[in-house]
Amino acid sequence: MNLSGLILTLFLVASVVLSSGCTENECSQDADCPYKDCFSARCDGGSCTYNSLPTCCGDNICAPGERHSDCAQDCPACDDQNSNTEDFFDYDTQRCKNVPLYHIFEDFEMGANKWSFSDENGEPIEPWNVVSGETNQMLRGTGHSWATLMDGEWDDYTFKSSFSILQGVVHFNYRKKDSREGVMRYFVGIGNNKVYLQKEYKGQFHQLSETKTYIGPGWHSVEIRGYNNILNVYLDGTLLIKYVDYTEPILSGGIAFEPLENTLFLVDDVMIKRAGMKELVGPDNVTENPLLHD
Repeated sequence: MNLSGLILTLFLVASVVLSSGCTENECSQDADCPYKDCFSARCDGGSCTYNSLPTCCGDNICAPGERHSDCAQDCPACDDQNSNTEDFFDYDTQRCKNVPLYHIFEDFEMGANKWSFSDENGEPIEPWNVVSGETNQMLRGTGHSWATLMDGEWDDYTFKSSFSILQGVVHFNYRKKDSREGVMRYFVGIGNNKVYLQKEYKGQFHQLSETKTYIGPGWHSVEIRGYNNILNVYLDGTLLIKYVDYTEPILSGGIAFEPLENTLFLVDDVMIKRAGMKELVGPDNVTENPLLHD
């Protein structure tokens, strides 16, 4: 075989070796595999295999754990510039959610046409007075009567209000609703230097909790939070009552104000907003619900 024939034979053998040997995807270890965005590489039997990463900035999927602040190319900014909404990204639907924080905010500046007024027997009466203060308007009620928010029934919510009791005791009704078996409601009584939580259920009243506390003159705030069967009561930002109702809990309803006999009462800035489990505090121990009266 002459020299030129030998060179040609060696070239053909080398070509066969190269064509059947290492390619760009073949490897001996993971590090030999070419990098690909948002994929993990593995050398498996001499070949590179790739698996998509569950969370990777740059794959056009806003995955749980990713946020606009750290991966703007995948996750949108969901802030709608409205302080009355909770803004977040729903990873299941891959869309922004802007959920209203407040169901109701009532300051009586436009009157009290959202409310119905009745006496202690439920008969309609003349509306309570909307009176003017130095800088705002407020609602004024006297005697044993009711002011009920007409539209609205919620399950897990916070009911907060500013109030001033000039004399007497006021019930702040929570999850109140009418049924064929009677009124269903929780109510927080405030006055005479005590705060108590009671329940009316199918015509029976149950004393749930009571605490003594000084209630001075002037304006105060009451806040009732409920999530499922857990209830919290705050006075002026201090948690006074935490209760879990294991006995036929009332899980939804509206709100109402109920001044009792010989009471003079002012109320303003009524707020109802969503409440979540993280906003409620459970009690250290729970007692049975004793019967108050029939």
